[in-house]
Amino acid sequence: MTRQEFLDILGRTLRRELSEQEVADNLRYYEDYMDREIQAGKSEEQVLAQLGDPRLIARTILQVDQQKEAAEERGYESRETVYTEDADGVYQEEAADGRGTSFGDKVKVHSFQIKGWLILLLVVVILFLVLGTMFAVLWKLLPVILIIAAISWLYQRFFS
Repeated sequence: MTRQEFLDILGRTLRRELSEQEVADNLRYYEDYMDREIQAGKSEEQVLAQLGDPRLIARTILQVDQQKEAAEERGYESRETVYTEDADGVYQEEAADGRGTSFGDKVKVHSFQIKGWLILLLVVVILFLVLGTMFAVLWKLLPVILIIAAISWLYQRFFS
């Protein structure tokens, strides 16, 4: 795919739902991006490969635009959604909260961010186990500690 083909596909897809000004703004953004990357030493093929499918980019732009409109109607901000393509060619929809749903040939399961909660729970369990073990050992040693403390006190009191 050439640069012009990329821009044509992107523009044609965006024109279905966006105003001509919004389409022009998006096309200008991607043209500027490609120019900067090429000036930085990348080839046109590398830049286009890095960008990926222009239909996927258009879908992301259109969905973000729809979410912004819906949020404005409801009176609050919406979360942004970005589409990415993995090595197997499966498109993954990713929201700002880290959850994802794929669409394409394969199905991916939502990846909820419970990792942090699991780590916190593991730390609390380990803390209780360590403290419990310490108190159990100290409880068993308490008579010995009291006898040693009493002997030490008596020794200092009468023999010092």
